[in-house]
Amino acid sequence: MGLIWGWFLVGAAQVGLVDMRRIEQEYVDLQAARAEIERLNREWIRERDSIQQAITSLRDRFRTQSPAMTDEQRLEMLDQIQALEQDLKAFVERIWGPGGEYARRSQEILQPYLDRVHEVIQRLATEQGLSVVIDVREAGAIYWDPALDLTQLVLDELNRTAAATVQKVRFAVAPFLARSVETRQRGWAEIVETVAYNALKSYSRIDLILRGEVSSVADRLNARRDNITQDLARQIGQQVNADVVLYGEVEWKGGQVLFSVVFLDLENDQVRARGSQRVEDDRTQVETAVRNLVQQLIERNFPEVTGR
Repeated sequence: MGLIWGWFLVGAAQVGLVDMRRIEQEYVDLQAARAEIERLNREWIRERDSIQQAITSLRDRFRTQSPAMTDEQRLEMLDQIQALEQDLKAFVERIWGPGGEYARRSQEILQPYLDRVHEVIQRLATEQGLSVVIDVREAGAIYWDPALDLTQLVLDELNRTAAATVQKVRFAVAPFLARSVETRQRGWAEIVETVAYNALKSYSRIDLILRGEVSSVADRLNARRDNITQDLARQIGQQVNADVVLYGEVEWKGGQVLFSVVFLDLENDQVRARGSQRVEDDRTQVETAVRNLVQQLIERNFPEVTGR
């Protein structure tokens, strides 16, 4: 949406012209916000594909191994396939369904910048003494006097404090501790860690250090899911030059998953936030609980990330 602004006299009213197409193309913060939405969507697509891949793998195993299975083993594997299929359906609905995460996060990310566009237009209209502002693209205008084009003034105002100047906070996610052999075997520590990592990706002011970089440092420190400690997590964060490191512990017991997360502020060498929760042994419930807890802790304790 380019922005062209001029004015002409219609009756007794001075009318401003805006070409909104250009403003969407050239407003730096708005483009950064759209890029963030695209990145989030790519992550969701990868999660969806990962579940689909797991379903395909199980189906292939069932096809090749079922002749040698007992009836009980066949039923168990079919139940696993069905459970994953339900997980996939629930995931797609939660992300891309009506009122889903995609729509909600798009609204949250874009709205502040769209509001800013309207604020600038309204203020400049008042300063110019304009009574009405019309989007020339929507109005289907064929010609307007370029001499009346105030586009650059509006873009200069919008881009004066671009998002690129915002100081980002470097976060690292250390390996999460699996507190028992059963927990490791069921993969709950990795699941919780992955969901926590992805939850942090939704914040444009977080510079999230890649998991591969963190894993390399963890390997050098011999930090694993069966021996990681808060002190080792702190050392990992320091070596990857993080400002904050997220560390967690997970335990599966009696059909429930207990997880805790701790945000370590490395600059001030203190715990910035912590929380824990117990959830039934259901992947969808666990993922939702982890995501909500991480986001709640960020919203309440990191104003430099939320901009509040």
